[in-house]
Amino acid sequence: MQIIHTEPSDEKRQKQCLQTLHNIINCNADDKAGRRETRVIKLIEQLFDYCDALRSVLREGEEQGASSSSSAVHETLLADKQHPIQAIGTLMKISFDEEHRYAMCSLGAVQTISKLIQLDHAVHGSTPTDSSCITMRRYAGMSLTNLTFGDGNNKALLCSNKNFMKALVDQIKSSSDELVQVTASVIRNLSWRADPNTKQTLNEIETVKILSFAAMKCTQENTLKAILSALWNLSNHCAKN
Repeated sequence: MQIIHTEPSDEKRQKQCLQTLHNIINCNADDKAGRRETRVIKLIEQLFDYCDALRSVLREGEEQGASSSSSAVHETLLADKQHPIQAIGTLMKISFDEEHRYAMCSLGAVQTISKLIQLDHAVHGSTPTDSSCITMRRYAGMSLTNLTFGDGNNKALLCSNKNFMKALVDQIKSSSDELVQVTASVIRNLSWRADPNTKQTLNEIETVKILSFAAMKCTQENTLKAILSALWNLSNHCAKN
């Protein structure tokens, strides 16, 4: 698991480890828990494939001298790869079940979903207009909301990745109210009874400032509630907030 999810890493070795994990799980695929794990690892592998495609796009864009904001180049390079809507949608649905959440956490779903958001942000920016991109990020956010609810380990794991946290908070600038609402819900969970490292990360990336501007512009009640819930938690972190 550490080899698979440690960045930067040897991609060939990373894929070999993922295949090894897949093989180990398939050895116990006959019982109920094994079937759950088999289902989860297949979905994670689909997200992993899309993350690999996003990495390739970023590398090729750099080699062609394109900046990370050159969406036309990126879309050309990514033309044959569809957003994994079905895979992330299924993960989102099963994340409401406690036993599936356990399997997801054990098999690296938290790391994979956060990497999916981070890399998609790097390719498509913080304010995507493509409906598939928005839907994928919404489902990813809903999955993380369920996986971080009352789970200090998962919250600490996400907040230890500052690049992911920047990408997550940047989504608050999106014109999609649904995406903003889901993103604010993830931040609300992360900021609830946060440990010192999490508090520091949330402060360094100006989470309160970005949420406050979003609250002033928001016109949807449910989205505003989610934003204010996050701000409520963050206001307890320090006098500055």
